[in-house]
Amino acid sequence: ATITARAKGGGQWERAMALHKEMQVKHAIAPNIFTYTAVISACKNSGQWKPALSLLNEMQEKFGIVPNDRAFSAGIRACPNGRAVE
Repeated sequence: ATITARAKGGGQWERAMALHKEMQVKHAIAPNIFTYTAVISACKNSGQWKPALSLLNEMQEKFGIVPNDRAFSAGIRACPNGRAVE
């Protein structure tokens, strides 16, 4: 619930990322599609496309979580004009 609250307000992406990490490391709680989508949305709301795309990759590679439409949509919308720019 706290991560979701951070996702709704712009500028809270760093706190959402920290809570996501703390949940795993300090409390040994495995992330799921809902926590990843909330953190990706927080990144999207702050225009942080690199962390958003990194999270999409991490959820698949590290935890075997398949992104759903909401996760992919948030990741895409985090990118300027719907695409990654390097």
